[in-house]
This record gives sequence, C-alpha cells and structure tokens, in this order.
Amino acid sequence: MNVYLVGSTDDEVLGEMVTKSFGDKGSYKVTTGMWLVAAKGVKTSSDAFSKLYKAARDQSPEVPVTNTIIVQIDSYYGYWDAAIWQWIKARRST
Repeated sequence: MNVYLVGSTDDEVLGEMVTKSFGDKGSYKVTTGMWLVAAKGVKTSSDAFSKLYKAARDQSPEVPVTNTIIVQIDSYYGYWDAAIWQWIKARRST
C-alpha cells in the first residue's frame, strides 16, 4: 500500500476530510496541518487527492479544497516519534 503525506493551511477542514476519506486506520495526524494517509487502491498522489476532494464535496459543496499538497512517500528517514515510522512501515507492508 502506498503512503502519502498530506498538508494544508486549514487544519480543521483537512482533518475532517482526511478522516472521512481514509478513516482512523488509514490516517495518522503528524502535526497541525499535516497527515499521513494510506488506502488500498490509491496508487498515485492524484488518486489520493481525488479521494480527498470527493469526501469534501460529499460533506459540503461549499468546502474549498485549496492550499493542499499530497506527496507519495517512496522512502523516509528522519528523527520523529517512533509511532510514525511504525505506522508507515505497517501500511507499506500490506
């Protein structure tokens, strides 16, 4: 399964869209305005955005999907909470 990093300037709206689109098991909040997401069948960043956009439109036609970036994670390295690395590893192995 592919993992994506999603960022937005509107944390509250993004959080609602992410959890509606990817659920609790398919999403992990990294920090304000930044989420990790994963879902079967989502093969590209464009697919992830489409899934997010559809959730926003289903929620409310007026909800803007602006200032959002989605990046597919091919490799990762850094210093952060161990739970994040474990979440990524678990999703990529399925």
